[in-house]
Amino acid sequence: MEHRIGVRRARGRDTVNQIVLGLIHAAMPAITGYRAAARERLEACRTKDGTFWRVAAGLGQHASERYQSATLLIQEGRLWDAEILLRSAAEAVFKLLFIARAEEAERVKRLEEYSVTLSRIADLRQSERARSKLATLPGDSPDCSVFAAIVLPPEAEAQIRAQLPRKVRQALNAKWSFSEIIDWLDSTMTARGLPSVTLTILHTYGISSHVLHADERGLALVHDRMARDDDVRAKLENAHAARLLSDVIAFYALTVIALEGVAAIGDTQSLRDAHVAHGTFRAQTEPVHAAFRATQATMYRSIGRPYPTQSHTGTDRET
Repeated sequence: MEHRIGVRRARGRDTVNQIVLGLIHAAMPAITGYRAAARERLEACRTKDGTFWRVAAGLGQHASERYQSATLLIQEGRLWDAEILLRSAAEAVFKLLFIARAEEAERVKRLEEYSVTLSRIADLRQSERARSKLATLPGDSPDCSVFAAIVLPPEAEAQIRAQLPRKVRQALNAKWSFSEIIDWLDSTMTARGLPSVTLTILHTYGISSHVLHADERGLALVHDRMARDDDVRAKLENAHAARLLSDVIAFYALTVIALEGVAAIGDTQSLRDAHVAHGTFRAQTEPVHAAFRATQATMYRSIGRPYPTQSHTGTDRET
């Protein structure tokens, strides 16, 4: 789970570039610390539960690669694209938490569901759709070979339906939906005295969903930013970059929380160093958030409206 950044000049004005580049470098000690702590715990899982280790390593690697790409996008000022990438990373981290924080018997069950059963359900759904599409194509269509390659033999489809009836498939898909995972984690982790995950993810996930699907809200966010005065837009983009980097750090920290139960590793020096670095980063981002909040407070006063409640990261809801 490496995390690298390139050293290149981001597009845009130098003042914005230097602030964002400074934020990226300020985030690196916390990222490095939590990554080291996650590695320690992942390695310990290898001998304790090989199946869990393989799944955790795959999810962790997927998330880590998205963090790296998102960081490069942040450096280039492509903040909405970074937002979308971090949505994918969030899904990997929260699936890992969903598996890892379950009691042992349920954890074994969820590993089987994630690794095998959900894949079989997806294969059946894909086969059914391909078979339906094939029925509409002329026999000499070049697309026939594409769809035919993913159609399961009738006996294979029948076997999946017999072993996993429709109601079972529906229940499993619901169980593994993002909203159900978040609800379960929130109640379970809070009951165990662990941090609530809702504030960490729902703001980011909601914004990324709007932008990803190009719905009215997503386009409105993008267009509103483009219409801002240069100074306000620059401060907003700085605050947005700071929030995205805070999310990367939070996801690394949540990975440690996911792994530590199975690894049976508690406090370590790398984790203590990460906590200190995380606190330092938060302090370094506060002036960036404060600068943007000041522009918003001024704007709301000018139109005679109260300044709205801030998000969990201390920035305006838009970021």
